Amino acid sequence: MTKNRNIYHCCIQKTASQWIKKIFSDPIIYRWTSMKVYTPGENFIGPSIEGKGLNLLDPALKNKIVTPLYIRYKHFAALPKPEDYKAFFVLRDPRDFLISFYFSTKFSHVENPYVMKLRAILDELDLNDGLSFLLEKINGEHHDLYFTMQEWSVEGQKDEKIKVFKYEDLTGPEQLRFFIDLFRHLDLSSEEKDVAFLLKKYSFEKLTGGRKQGDEDPKNHLRKGICGDWKNYFTGKHKKAFKEAAGQLLIDLGYEKHQDW
Repeated sequence: MTKNRNIYHCCIQKTASQWIKKIFSDPIIYRWTSMKVYTPGENFIGPSIEGKGLNLLDPALKNKIVTPLYIRYKHFAALPKPEDYKAFFVLRDPRDFLISFYFSTKFSHVENPYVMKLRAILDELDLNDGLSFLLEKINGEHHDLYFTMQEWSVEGQKDEKIKVFKYEDLTGPEQLRFFIDLFRHLDLSSEEKDVAFLLKKYSFEKLTGGRKQGDEDPKNHLRKGICGDWKNYFTGKHKKAFKEAAGQLLIDLGYEKHQDW
């Protein structure tokens, strides 16, 4: 049984948020915690949201696992919360975020006005120009989607109730070790056999009907399931544009040591 009254799974889009939600929605987690999952309705990172309409002290959220919570650190920190809680944030290589964002927007994301607006534009562009179009938005309307990760990485690490994890660790070859670390942080069961069972149940292969990680279906929301995929798509032009827009971000997040990549 968890000691915490609430658990908050914080993230940005394209960081396996729905997959993590599936894991935390499993009956095994409920047996451990007696905590049901709650998914916020108003749930998108952007300058117009800022946590409006979200009350973490709402009785409906008592003893809940709130997942996924797409939110900036400063907005999360400002929200009144119960005294007993634990939170974690998942970040991802911003270059892979861009690639995943491109394919999701173009093919598989649930339709909404903003997605359909972008999809109409991407449909008129080839892959290279489509990526260039999205790259131009990094320091514009998509700024928060990238730099939220920096904010959590710096400020979130200062709070013992919060732990920051990388997408690459939670989905990579050592995911068992990192999930055990995550569950311990949340005061959940960290028996290796229990965690291994959950990861096998929700593996990429199981959820895609047999596809291995790396076997691509560009129109499936579970498209490829690998890290470093940006290397298969970035041209020299894309690298240059990314370095100008968010090169320092890669260094700050620990994905690169310098700009020579």
